[in-house]
Amino acid sequence: MTVAACIKCGSIKFGALVTCPSCGFIPVLSEDKAKSTILTDHLLSQDEIERFSARIQEGQPVIYPEQVVQQYIAVYESNACSPLPRRRHQIPLPARRVIGVIVIALTLWLIAWLLVKFVQWVL
Repeated sequence: MTVAACIKCGSIKFGALVTCPSCGFIPVLSEDKAKSTILTDHLLSQDEIERFSARIQEGQPVIYPEQVVQQYIAVYESNACSPLPRRRHQIPLPARRVIGVIVIALTLWLIAWLLVKFVQWVL
């Protein structure tokens, strides 16, 4: 499994092009995909990934090698390795959490309402 650092928050994640479990960032643009690919164990050691992760978390800039970024951009824009993001990733992580809480609350309210109606019917 690919170890990577999120280019937005610096969290360590598994997979360069997956949603960051910490901040919800999804690399969709070719440049973001290229930078995300660079910050993986395919190109860097675990120590290097952790150093870049710490820099990002501290708000320090990360200098990406422009030639490597352009090479990966060309790969992703050729669509050779650029699948469309799955539909579930189109809603940002915080919004998905809010929607989940609303669905659970409505479900509990419906169960309580049905229970009250059942008790009224029995009595």
